Amino acid sequence: ESSNLEMVTLEGVAHLTRQRQQQLGGRCPGAAFVLTDDTGSIEVTIRRTNRLLAPLREGDRVQVTAQIEVLRSRDNVQYRICVDATDIQHLTP
Repeated sequence: ESSNLEMVTLEGVAHLTRQRQQQLGGRCPGAAFVLTDDTGSIEVTIRRTNRLLAPLREGDRVQVTAQIEVLRSRDNVQYRICVDATDIQHLTP
């Protein structure tokens, strides 16, 4: 909640996703990959994919600069956190 609409830097391993049907609770639209580290995982969308210098491959270790968006229901209940990447840097293994 405290990071809503803030820019953050995350590091982890990219796992490519396929477009899935929306499930109850929904997903962030256009999720491109799942970023995982030793604390867990989160879906990441890519803002302006034409700015991505090197294509992502399964298992790439990356650093992601992203904007966090906490989405709430009409009852003001948090139900989803979206991570919208603005920059992705490949890290050496």
